[in-house]
Order: sequence, then structure tokens, then C-alpha cells
Amino acid sequence: MFISNNKMNISPGEVLKVVKDNNLHIYQNIWHYSFNDIFQNANFKYEKVKDGTITLYSEPHNQFSPLLIYTNSDKNFFLRERNAIQNEFDQTNEKYRQVFWFFRTTTFNNFLERRSKASSKPKKHFPTLESYNKIKDKIKEEIIFDKFNEKFFIENYNSLKQPEYLSGEELLELFKKNNPYINYDWLRIAYLNQNNETVVIAILVDDGKSLNLENIAAKRDSLGFGIFLCTELVKCCCEKNYYSFDAGVSGLYGNYKEKIFLDSWETYKKPPYISRYFKFWEISYWMKVKQKLMGEKNE
Repeated sequence: MFISNNKMNISPGEVLKVVKDNNLHIYQNIWHYSFNDIFQNANFKYEKVKDGTITLYSEPHNQFSPLLIYTNSDKNFFLRERNAIQNEFDQTNEKYRQVFWFFRTTTFNNFLERRSKASSKPKKHFPTLESYNKIKDKIKEEIIFDKFNEKFFIENYNSLKQPEYLSGEELLELFKKNNPYINYDWLRIAYLNQNNETVVIAILVDDGKSLNLENIAAKRDSLGFGIFLCTELVKCCCEKNYYSFDAGVSGLYGNYKEKIFLDSWETYKKPPYISRYFKFWEISYWMKVKQKLMGEKNE
């Protein structure tokens, strides 16, 4: 079912009343920190089609955020709006597309069971029920989950990242531009030390309901420090009874995402020609990486 273009505007102050009066819920029961009220500052578009289906949505908070859609329907539908979720993520499709990397937390044991069932070699692949304790025993150290320390993050991220990727300073600048209303008390870091050396570090957003993985850098090693840290963050979410763990909307980058974000959704990406309507600060992380690789300069 495709939603047509007959819409009317609803002000941000009226949205919760419309949601309550019409018994709406968030489409597909996803969550992202940008769904919090502090980010809802633009008008919403309301539509009710002939079969009674209601959709209520605005613009995505930034290019890394899924579109917040309220609806009264439990059926799948296709909304042709930027970053609107479409179909469940298909691992067999190798075509490049945008994905909302998402995991709906239950218990950590359930997560490992799902990974075991999905793996062709559960004793060898990580993380699974069969391999988790083996790798944890080899690494031995516990991850450190703490309040965000900008100096510590930049120093360690820059020492771990690959040369072609953005620096810690550039990442934070981009994050601040893309999140003008963020509560900076929500920022966290997670890292792991081995032999008095930080071997992996991540920056996260913790809104008290979910964890969002913004970026990660890890030392290359056969133990897989990056995937181990992400696995421990799943465990952290389960222990905190958080609703979900996600990595926002991005392309098919990083082999850890398919192993961690088991409830991911493919998202709608509008044709490139509409980019002229984007706000000037909405610069894609991967475009900046490409510019660095190609030796291009931002104007």
C-alpha cells in the first residue's frame, strides 16, 4: 500500500494529542533517540486514507536518523519520505542501500541464541552461545562504560582509526552540527583496555531508553575487539532493561552491524537531485571520507 500526497499540517504542540486521540503508535515499534520530544520542532504531516490508515510524520532529525512515523496500522506500508523504514533488512541482497541498524533488546541469552541459529558455524563465529564465553575468557578485561570525556575520546579514537577516516575532532564537529538540540549529558564512551592500552573505543548516545552507537574505532586483532565491544553493549542494554540498541541510518559499512543489529530495516532514500533542499550542515560522513580519499576539498 502506498501513501498518497494528501496531507495537512499538525503543529509540534498538537502531535501528542493527535497520537492519543487516534490511538497511534510508532510504525514497526522502532526507537531512536531523535524520537524524544526535544527534537520535535517542525510541523508534522497528517494523512488518513480511504481504508482508515493514518500516518503522522515530520522530517528525520538528520541524515543518520530514521523517520518518526506514527500510525494506527499494523500492516506494512511504503512511505516515500527520506529515511522512512521500508522492508526488513535482507542480508542476501548485496546491492548498496541505506539501513536503519536496529536491535530490539530482550535478554542477552536470547540475543546469543538468535546469533547461533543464524550462523552456519556457531562454534567458530562470534557472538553466539557457543563462542561468547571462549572469546570473553581470552580477552579477560571488562569494557568500561562511562560519561563522555572529549579529550580522552579524541586522543584514543585518533590513535585507533584508519588514516582515511575522519578525525575525532571532525566527528564531534559533525555530530554537534547534526544534533543542535542534543542533551550532552546523554553522551557516553565505551572502551576496552588490554595491557594498559586502549584497543577499542566508541561514542554513544544514551537517552535512558536506548543506546545509539555513533562511531567506533578498534585495533585490528584476531580477537575482534570491535565486535566484542558491540556485543558487550548489547549485554549492557539488556541488563539496563533498555528498549533497543541501534547505530542509526547508514549504508552497508562495517561487517559488525549485521551480526549485532538483528532487527534492522531498509530505509527509503530519495533521488540525489533533492539534495539541494537539505540544510547546509547536513554533510554525509561518508561523503567527507570520500572527499579525503579523493583529495577533494570542501568549498
